[in-house]
Amino acid sequence: MASVEKRIRNGKVNWLARWRDPDGRSRKRTFSRRVDADRFIKQLAADLLRGDYVDPNDPTTVKEYGEQWRSAQVHRPTPRRTWRPTSAATSTRTSAIGGSRQSARAKSRRGRPS
Repeated sequence: MASVEKRIRNGKVNWLARWRDPDGRSRKRTFSRRVDADRFIKQLAADLLRGDYVDPNDPTTVKEYGEQWRSAQVHRPTPRRTWRPTSAATSTRTSAIGGSRQSARAKSRRGRPS
């Protein structure tokens, strides 16, 4: 799935991490230390297994992604804008057992003078 290999160019040692993305395309990234390349490959493998893979070469910003996502959403009027109160909805509701649904505090205040 992924590999790390040593590359020597002009006397300088680099470590090349290679992997395949979920689309099957071959990807690579160069590191100056093998430890960094190994850590990158392990993190990448975990991300692929979890389904959290993000292409490190993708230049899309969060703002651009958000705008693309928002434009693809279907927006309908909310129920609050379309809802009209009726007499049943505005009247005092009572429970099936009897009595109003007011709190005990509100009931105790009813008999008191203001």
